[in-house]
Amino acid sequence: MITIDLKRMLRDPGVLFVIGVPVLMYLIFGAAQSYGQQMAANGNIAMAIMVGMAAYGAAFGTASFASVAGVERLQGWGRQLALTPLTTSRYALIKSLTAATFALITVAIIYAVAAPTGAKGTAWAWAGSFVFVVLGCLPYALLGLAVSYVMGSQSATSVVSALILLFAFAGNLFVPLSGKLLEASQFTPMWGYITIARWPVAEGTWTTGTGEPYTLELWQAILSYGIWTLVFVGLAALALRRRGERS
Repeated sequence: MITIDLKRMLRDPGVLFVIGVPVLMYLIFGAAQSYGQQMAANGNIAMAIMVGMAAYGAAFGTASFASVAGVERLQGWGRQLALTPLTTSRYALIKSLTAATFALITVAIIYAVAAPTGAKGTAWAWAGSFVFVVLGCLPYALLGLAVSYVMGSQSATSVVSALILLFAFAGNLFVPLSGKLLEASQFTPMWGYITIARWPVAEGTWTTGTGEPYTLELWQAILSYGIWTLVFVGLAALALRRRGERS
């Protein structure tokens, strides 16, 4: 089932948007900028930007793909599943794993584009950030499933995409934040994920919107990520229960 879902996803023209936008944003804000060659802890700024865009692409693709479960239910797929040994929980798990596999492909493409276009770092920076980006996006598949099960309409995917975009902005991904906005970003759903993903490259060092450097603690990012993962798990569980009651 995972293979079938992946083939169907890769044939969808929308996949060009999911992968193309992060690649384009890296090229514009990382590779094409003079500050991209400035060094961070274990890599340059271009690489740190690459990791951030890869994290956005992975979360966006994972959540959007998982939200398709709601559309399939509208098309009667849920009734067909009821006639098979595949339970709702196993179906949700398969969808999440398929979404993570798609994220792996997305991140690999972004890294392959960035490697010859200015992103530089140690072996640990490349390997560590890659693993953290791919594994760290899984909770957003649960978010996509939760929204799709609750809404039960084709608009679920659009809502999920908008949420991920909002989370990325609020999580200090696209535009460096300052002051109260920077402080508030640490409580948003993607801040911990982005910080952990960048850690092998920058080790918690970043700059504010006014160019002032600051350093974060890894435990803060892990705590934030853990809390939001539990929130998404809870939302998915509630949505699955609600779906079961309506079936």
